[in-house]
Amino acid sequence: MTIAWATVDAAIKSAISGCADNAQTRWKWEPSKMRAKITISLKRSPVRSFGRDHRRRAYDAGTDTLNAEQVGQRAFQLEVRCESDRGSPDDATPRAAADVLSQVMTRIYRPAVLAALREAGTTVAQVGNITRTEYKVEGREYDAAIVEMTMHVTDVDADGDDYWIETVNGTMTLTTPNDTDRDVPLVVA
Repeated sequence: MTIAWATVDAAIKSAISGCADNAQTRWKWEPSKMRAKITISLKRSPVRSFGRDHRRRAYDAGTDTLNAEQVGQRAFQLEVRCESDRGSPDDATPRAAADVLSQVMTRIYRPAVLAALREAGTTVAQVGNITRTEYKVEGREYDAAIVEMTMHVTDVDADGDDYWIETVNGTMTLTTPNDTDRDVPLVVA
C-alpha cells in the first residue's frame, strides 16, 4: 500500500472548496466546467522525504509469519491559486482573490477540516504567505493570489523484501545431554 493519491486529492479539494465561499475549486489538470467569478486551482509538487523511514513489524501467529512494512513521512507543496473576475458588471462588490485565500487560510485549521484530511491520510503542516497580482485580459480586470501549503502524508511499502533490519523471535527445541527436550528462546537478527 502506498500513498492513496485519489483519496488524498479528493479530501484536499473538498477541504479547500469547503473553506472558500462561492468559489469553483478544481485541480490544475481538471478542465474548467464553467466560467465562474472566483476560481481556485490546486497543484501539488512531487513528494520529498523527511526524517527517517522505519519498519513496522507484526507477527501473525496463525500463519507463523513476520509481516513488515516500510513506513516514511513525505511532504509535498500544495499551490492554491485563486483568480477573481473583477470586471463583472453584475458584481457590485467584487471579492479580491487574496481575501478568498485569507478565508481559506483561516478555515483550513478548523477541527472538522483537519479531521477529514487526517482520515484521508494527509495533514496541513504549514501555510505560507499570500502573493498577489492583477492583470487584464481583453479589457477585463482579474485579481489573482497564490498561497503555498506544506502538506504531510505517510508512504507505506508493504513488500517485506528488505530484511536487513528484521528480527524474528521464537523458540527452539534443544536436546539436553540426558536426552530430554527443552524449549529455549531464539532471536535471529
